[in-house]
Amino acid sequence: MEQQQEYIIQIEFQTNTDRKMVTRMLDHYSMLLNHYGLMVRQFVIFIGNGKPNMPMEIQHPELQFRYRIVNLRHIDCDVFIHSQKPEEIILGVLADFKGQNSLSVIQSILHNLMKTVRSSRSLRKYCTQLEILSKLRNLQPQTIQQIEAMPITYDITTDIRYQQGIEQGIEQGMSLKTRKTVEKMLAGNRFSLREIADISDVSIDYVIKVQNELTDKDQKGKK
Repeated sequence: MEQQQEYIIQIEFQTNTDRKMVTRMLDHYSMLLNHYGLMVRQFVIFIGNGKPNMPMEIQHPELQFRYRIVNLRHIDCDVFIHSQKPEEIILGVLADFKGQNSLSVIQSILHNLMKTVRSSRSLRKYCTQLEILSKLRNLQPQTIQQIEAMPITYDITTDIRYQQGIEQGIEQGMSLKTRKTVEKMLAGNRFSLREIADISDVSIDYVIKVQNELTDKDQKGKK
């Protein structure tokens, strides 16, 4: 049985024409070969407008080199839209519409995203990514309009930033309450600094800090 040859796949995404791409890819090939000692298969995925007019090979007497360009505009958008992976579905906006109008394609993408993605937060994430990609085809206004028309319910209480804000507010409230407790116990002169620290569940350094701040405040008030 013939043994399969191992190799490395390198993928680059390009939004505009770069006449130096071929030498850049050669540099990458050389570094990967030197580090891993394996054959490298290189692909540049072109997602920009127009034709990717970039040299793809070097033909020198002592060097022959070539990489591949894949233009998403040459791939049927339905290949992406009907995928089960949301990361692939949104790429449909960069592919070949095959005569379909852009509004119909955007609606199909959003429809299949809603069928594939269960979490409203994840759906929002992919819609945002779709909006960014659509700008590459000058379709951002249409895309935003269709996204805003979607029946997406977003539960803000599950948002990480919201939860961090709640936690921060709780911590600030607890800190203020602890501070007030320490101040009252210091003013009562009934407990030692160690006892105040133990009862308030803070360090003795914190109690001394509060005590010094209260002393400074009293001295300034007497001036």
